[in-house]
Amino acid sequence: MIRLRTLAALAAVGVVLAGCSDTKDGTPSPASPAGQSSGADPGTGVPPVETPLDTARFEQDPCSLLTSAQAQEIAGLVKSTPDNAQGGPSCQWQDPSGFGINIGFIPNGLRNLYSQHKAGRVSYFEPVASVAGYPGAFGALGDVRAQGTCTLSVGVRNDLAMSVVSTLGSQRGAQSCQVVLKAAETAVTTIKGGA
Repeated sequence: MIRLRTLAALAAVGVVLAGCSDTKDGTPSPASPAGQSSGADPGTGVPPVETPLDTARFEQDPCSLLTSAQAQEIAGLVKSTPDNAQGGPSCQWQDPSGFGINIGFIPNGLRNLYSQHKAGRVSYFEPVASVAGYPGAFGALGDVRAQGTCTLSVGVRNDLAMSVVSTLGSQRGAQSCQVVLKAAETAVTTIKGGA
């Protein structure tokens, strides 16, 4: 139960990070319609999402991003549980000890993560050129990979990112980022297939 709460708290950190942005004065402009690519953000160097994904179904049911067999193969995870810790629907997959991963969606794509990195507020940041064809970045306020916690954000649209967070424990610390990368690649492939 403690690990479950820890996972939920770490997932919420993704929202805190995603929700932080620099405030600018000016006239608000309409957001790009969902699913449209507006290119890279020149102020932060965010790579553009060239082929936005239709994530509507998966935002409502993130537990459909991985099958039980896929979760077992990726990290020996045997149980999925819907969760709203990220401020919206997300899903946790856990092993019998309560260790696992959480996948959900966060607004503003990769922009806020890149902005936080540029401002020096992210202690661990590593871009990933392609997560099943989509831009991503590992990033966290604190570098806790040795404790089995790794966070990967994947730009599935310019205005939306998928967040994958692991809490695998220190015994699997060296594997944590590989696990979230594999989970993210599998989830992106699922979204592409629409099933």
